Amino acid sequence: SSSEARRKAVRLIESALDDDEDRNIRLLAIGALILTLRIAGWKMKKAGDFILRDLKEKKAFDPVSAVELPYCKSSLFHVGLRDYRPKALNALVENGSVRVLEGGRYYLREGHKLTGTGGGAAA
Repeated sequence: SSSEARRKAVRLIESALDDDEDRNIRLLAIGALILTLRIAGWKMKKAGDFILRDLKEKKAFDPVSAVELPYCKSSLFHVGLRDYRPKALNALVENGSVRVLEGGRYYLREGHKLTGTGGGAAA
């Protein structure tokens, strides 16, 4: 009968709408994740550039002129926005842009240029 066909059509349309809604929610979640990762990467780069600039301004170019970076000590209790500088400093030390001495003092490696791109590492 026509009412039964109408009900089937309505159920089919509702099912299609539910599938679209699920897909939209998944796409929104994936988009939010990608945006979050891009923002975190941008903040890490900004923190790394800040550290390189700070070391350059303090003229920390060799072990003799190495300086402590108090903002890079991690604390157990933190209030406010996330501080990316400790992780950025670890990344700079790992890629060789910054050297660290035993006393927790840091300096720019020899030949390093502050370029502002890709962490600022140069040959």
